[in-house]
Amino acid sequence: MNDIFYGIISKGRASRVKEQESITTKGVWFVPVDEVEDYQKQGADVISVDGGLCEARNACLEMAFQYNKKCLMTDDDLKGFIQFTNMKHSFKVSFKKLVEDMSEVLDNSPFKVAGCSTSSNAFWYNPSKPISTKGELVSSLLLVKPSTPRFDTALKVREDYDFALQHKKEYGAIVRLNFLYVNHHMAIYDKKGKLKRTIDGGLDKSLEKEKEAYKHLFKKWGKENIKVPKYHSIITPN
Repeated sequence: MNDIFYGIISKGRASRVKEQESITTKGVWFVPVDEVEDYQKQGADVISVDGGLCEARNACLEMAFQYNKKCLMTDDDLKGFIQFTNMKHSFKVSFKKLVEDMSEVLDNSPFKVAGCSTSSNAFWYNPSKPISTKGELVSSLLLVKPSTPRFDTALKVREDYDFALQHKKEYGAIVRLNFLYVNHHMAIYDKKGKLKRTIDGGLDKSLEKEKEAYKHLFKKWGKENIKVPKYHSIITPN
């Protein structure tokens, strides 16, 4: 990983440092200014960020690109890594193996950003399409080559959706490795759209924040270009 810079975007989860780095590797944590000391006490290498989620993501990109390295950016709630097989089974893979596979595929493409499957269910894996260049990306783990798109700071959530659209507009497509999945502590919503967290800390992913994000995306990219997930079916383009 000599050509890769690894950054973790985090807020309110200093207690995650040791567990996360035990399943990944030593990285640089991009955290709010007032939380720097908390993370340092847990042994983290820290960069303070004056701003929110997208400011942190952009700071991570800038730091990687200034050294002319690919930016490996993850969230702070990872649990493990999965690979799907042609027989629709799955098995655990190491962080190193996952990153190596992603880096090889991205380097052999003309595109600038790679992500993993959006589904954790091996049943939905299509062996005839292990890699796709359309669709969405999930920000739980992204690998980005030096490039011009940056995260839209007007968004508090769904910033990965916008980032993928920017890359498609600028470079024609994205790369998604459908045979790889990043297992993480998911944000779960009930039928009324109420958020139920699986771990403490993190961002405000309330229904209101989701509505604000989709309203911005509809205006920026057009309603016809934005797909609302089933669990947010109560959010409409109107």
